[in-house]
Amino acid sequence: MALGIGSVISFAAMMMAAQAGELAARQLHATELLMLLGTAIVMLVERPVRQGAEEKATDKTAESFNAETSVSALEQPQLLNHG
Repeated sequence: MALGIGSVISFAAMMMAAQAGELAARQLHATELLMLLGTAIVMLVERPVRQGAEEKATDKTAESFNAETSVSALEQPQLLNHG
């Protein structure tokens, strides 16, 4: 919904800039419009990520991170500041 409203506003601003003869403003609004349309196309084409697959990937990443952290934390030298 927001992409549609933004696209309409950007298109209207681009048309007003073209009528006023503002080249830089027209290019700016044309660029905005293309980015909004590109985002809308990607959202229509891409499938949402399944919840189960995302949780499994997060769990595996967390387990490997915890294993690496605990080993590296034990291997680090402890520096004492006697100052």
